[in-house]
Amino acid sequence: MRIMMFQINNQRPPLNDVHVRRAISYAFDYDGFNKDILGGSVERNPVPIPNNLWGVPRDVKGYSYNLEQGQAELDAGRGQGRPPDHRRLPAGVQPDRAGGDGDGQRSRARSASRPR
Repeated sequence: MRIMMFQINNQRPPLNDVHVRRAISYAFDYDGFNKDILGGSVERNPVPIPNNLWGVPRDVKGYSYNLEQGQAELDAGRGQGRPPDHRRLPAGVQPDRAGGDGDGQRSRARSASRPR
């Protein structure tokens, strides 16, 4: 039996926002990953307990690939007055709010503290 799962630190932004975590869950193509990457060799399991163990809940439906629902989750998070945290944007991606990405000062502080 092999278990594959993705774990995240949900104590730090932006993943401490349930709407961001739900958006990620909706943005992942589970069936495509199973078919194209894993060769269709696995059974989908929506919970972290293997399907063949006693006590696994059978009535839990997992997330499905749905980009519109993922966008709705992001919009819901923004609607609560919490803009997404853009400090970890990939290179070349600009934040959609004023103030920059916040990484400049930390990056300079880290590089200044390293021994040369």
